[in-house]
Amino acid sequence: MIMEKAFEFLSKHKDVAFATVEQDKPKIRVFQIMKQKGHILVC
Repeated sequence: MIMEKAFEFLSKHKDVAFATVEQDKPKIRVFQIMKQKGHILVC
């Protein structure tokens, strides 16, 4: 059930941000979610 919710969320949200702090400064990384269809990666 949890994995189904996670996959549903990821299918609707193509970009996600991951925020951390390094040396007392915020750092944000944006990732694009890719999916695999056979041997091909798709957005």
